[in-house]
Amino acid sequence: MPATIQNYSVAANYTASGFATAFTTAMTDAGKTLYDSFTDGAVVHRIFEETYDNTKTYGKTYLWFIFNGADMFYHICRGWNASTDQPTGTQYLDFLSNATNTTANHMRFALQNGAQTVNIRRYSSNARGSFDVILVQNGTTEFHMIFDTTPPIAGLVDLDKECWDGGMMWCRTRAVTNVAGINFQSYPACLRGSFRGRWLRSVTAGTQYGANNTASSPWEIGSGDSQILKGMTYGWVGNTANEGNNIVFSGLANGGIHILPIGFNNVNSGGYATDYKPPFYDILLNSYTGAKLPADFSIFGSYVSNTLQTFGGITVGSEDGEIISAFNAVNTPTEKPSAVFYAIKPPPP
Repeated sequence: MPATIQNYSVAANYTASGFATAFTTAMTDAGKTLYDSFTDGAVVHRIFEETYDNTKTYGKTYLWFIFNGADMFYHICRGWNASTDQPTGTQYLDFLSNATNTTANHMRFALQNGAQTVNIRRYSSNARGSFDVILVQNGTTEFHMIFDTTPPIAGLVDLDKECWDGGMMWCRTRAVTNVAGINFQSYPACLRGSFRGRWLRSVTAGTQYGANNTASSPWEIGSGDSQILKGMTYGWVGNTANEGNNIVFSGLANGGIHILPIGFNNVNSGGYATDYKPPFYDILLNSYTGAKLPADFSIFGSYVSNTLQTFGGITVGSEDGEIISAFNAVNTPTEKPSAVFYAIKPPPP
C-alpha cells in the first residue's frame, strides 16, 4: 500500500504569508486542525490543535508555528484562545511567552533563502491514519517533521497532569566510518507542564525550553537535549574484511542502538545463501507511545549507492520509494551502508 504524496510550491521571492499559506494547506490536507491564524506586524502565526486523547485534561497540544522573513519557527502551548490570539494559562507552565511580534521565543527550523523556491512535500500514511510527514526544501536547505498522534502510554505520561511534547519528530539519518544509523528524534520544545519539562525549576532561559530563533539542524538546543531527544535508534553494520570499525557506532553519539537483522553471505554462508538486506517498518518510533512505523514507510541500510538524495527514487525489492531523508556512506557503498528513510510511492498512472 503506497503513501499519499503531494507537493506544494512557494515561488521564489516569497513572503512569510505565502510560505505560511502553503504550509497550512499541506497541514490541513494531512488532517491537522488549524485552530488560529493571524498576523502581528511582520510575524505570521498558524496554530494547530493536535489531539492525542481528548478525554484528558492535557490531551491536546497546540503547535505554534510562526513565519517571519524567509524562515519558519516553532513552539508549543498547553492551551490557546483563538479569540484573543494568545496562549492561555501560566507562563513557563503552559506556554513560554505570549509575545506575538517576535521570533525570540521559538525555534527556527533553518536559515532559508527567500530568493529561492520553497517546495513542501506531504507524505500521509494510508496504512495508519495517525502518521504524516511534512518535508520543506529551499535550495540545499531541507528539514522535515513527522507527526504521530498515537497517545502516550498512560503509565508513562499522565495527560491529566502534563501535555505530550514528543508527538512531533524527525528521522535523523547518519553514516560514520563503516556504519550507518537512524533515530526518530523529538523536537526540543518543552514546558514545565509538558512531559520533558519536569527539570525546569526556576528556569526562565528560552533555550532550555527549546527556543532558539537562530537554530539549525540538528536542533539540540538545551543543555540536556542531545541525550533526551534521540528516541528510538537503529543501525546497520559494515561489511569490510578484517575491520573493527564495522561495529563502531560511537561516532554517531547515539547511546543505545538496535542493530537491525541483516545477513551477509560472506560472513554467514551457512545461514544466508544470498545477502539479506531488507527494508524495515513496524518498528518502534517512540518508547513512550508504542507507535510503530506504518507499512507505507520504511528505513533502509543501502549497500548499493552512496549518491542518494531527498526526493530521489529508491527501489528495494519490489518496492519503489521516494527518499525523505538520507545520509550517504563516504565511500565503498557495497561494504559501508547509507541510511535512508523513505515513503512507498504510488504506482505510475
